Amino acid sequence: SLREHAGCPYELIAVDNGSTDGSAAWLKAQPDVKLLKHTSNLGVAAAWNRGLCVAKHDVLMVLNNDIIAHENGIATLVAAAVETGISGQTGGIIPRGRADGIATADTHFSQYVEGYALAFRRDVWEAVGEFDEGYAVAYCEDSDWCFRAKEMSYRWELVPGALTHLGGRTSADMNLSREHQANATRLLRLHARHGFG
Repeated sequence: SLREHAGCPYELIAVDNGSTDGSAAWLKAQPDVKLLKHTSNLGVAAAWNRGLCVAKHDVLMVLNNDIIAHENGIATLVAAAVETGISGQTGGIIPRGRADGIATADTHFSQYVEGYALAFRRDVWEAVGEFDEGYAVAYCEDSDWCFRAKEMSYRWELVPGALTHLGGRTSADMNLSREHQANATRLLRLHARHGFG
């Protein structure tokens, strides 16, 4: 769907985190895909960081492999990132007393941007720094990065409808509930000053 509906020039970098289902071979055969391959699953943050370090454009974006781009959806996210510094389709909030987030499409209400589709200008990424690889496998690396960005006075815009997120397909075969809880606990400990948890 990216090829058909991006609506803007793009560089496609795929980071394979030790898959065993043949997807790496398929990606390697695609002429417009730069494949970076890990021999094991190093986690979402490490994969994102590796891809971002070799990307060449002024606007960078991390996308899960379980999204479907809508007509000009990527271009819309890119334009919003150029304007505000950061953009995404969905945000989240973490209510007091909870360790997990609740999705929201309200830019001003959101405390972070969901990482399944997260775009940002290169200067923002260089200022905020890489995603924290201390979060195991997946979950909370996106909210951690956004909290750090917000502390530096960066802001974001949410663009609902830019794409469809199939949700959960990336880790559907993995039982990550323990890792999710550990990551959420770590997130709340590191960012307790934000007044949640």
